[in-house]
Amino acid sequence: MHGTRPELRRGPARSGPSLRRFASYCLLVVLFVAFGAVLWRTSGVLLYGFAGILLAVLLDGCARIIARIPRVSRRVALGLTIGLILGIVAGLGALLGPSVADQVEALKERLPEAYAQVESWILAIPGAESLIASLGGPEALSPDANAVLTGTVGAFSRAFGVLGNVAMVMVIGVFGATAPEVYRRGAVGLLPPAQRDVADEILQRSVYGLRRWLLGRFAAMCAVGVLTGVGLWIAGIPLALTLGLLAGLLSFVPFLGPVLGAILPLLLGLMQGPATAGGVVIVFAVVQFLEGNLITPLIERHAVSMPPAVTIFAQVLMGTLGGAIGLLLASPVLVVLRATMRATCAWLHDDGGRGEADEAAPA
Repeated sequence: MHGTRPELRRGPARSGPSLRRFASYCLLVVLFVAFGAVLWRTSGVLLYGFAGILLAVLLDGCARIIARIPRVSRRVALGLTIGLILGIVAGLGALLGPSVADQVEALKERLPEAYAQVESWILAIPGAESLIASLGGPEALSPDANAVLTGTVGAFSRAFGVLGNVAMVMVIGVFGATAPEVYRRGAVGLLPPAQRDVADEILQRSVYGLRRWLLGRFAAMCAVGVLTGVGLWIAGIPLALTLGLLAGLLSFVPFLGPVLGAILPLLLGLMQGPATAGGVVIVFAVVQFLEGNLITPLIERHAVSMPPAVTIFAQVLMGTLGGAIGLLLASPVLVVLRATMRATCAWLHDDGGRGEADEAAPA
């Protein structure tokens, strides 16, 4: 009788933690599904709120660096950070604003000519004319210039509608960077005491990952912008300064950003001839080769690296959920999700191990 009692006690000790761990994983899946449903319904507001958090992480990281200077408090460092960013934006606007405005006007004038030039080259290809006729004629190939310009103006007009969202992002970013510990403790305090440690670990890992990702993206953006601008200037492309700046900004979105940044330079290159267009292709090919094989590997030694397939899938998914802002924030959202999964899985593993040890321990 005494020999069988320990075996009866060991049975629940082995099955109990496994069942609890399985229930925890099921709960985690349900929570992620619920989060996805909420994100689908309120994607716009949540994404702009996340953009504000990302801005807060950026401001807080810069303020921490400045606060390392002796006799500089954190509040002063944050004020210097905000003033420095506003000064850079204002300086770039004053320095590049007039030339960029002139170049944009010139670009609007050249777009119809570019469409006509591309149309003439395509029609010169044997068999292209009959194919275009089957698709609806040349009008299907080259849309009306007035319609193109009207759509462009409409897009810029709608862009002003996001000023309220931009203001919300700035408010969240500034207040979040002013007292990040207050908001972190408040968010963690909403959870039961048993889950507060893992929630705090998730927040710390997410902030650390976002800082490293922002640092890597900023370095890549600067490198891509400078290399593209210089390359387009050597190739004789007009608006090289503006197009290089645009390529650098669009490289904030990995993989898809460089493709979008190459459209306008390639269009302007086609206006000047196939040789110039080929030069544009070579410039972007060289820049992407250097970024993928030299710049990005160097950056990823100190920043966050993401598998390309996962990043592209996240961009497609987030673009479907939230449009342009979703596409823009796909990579940082992926950074947070990765930090969340790692911290949660580590917590579940440790908790399961402790549970098994507690159950197996003799009374």
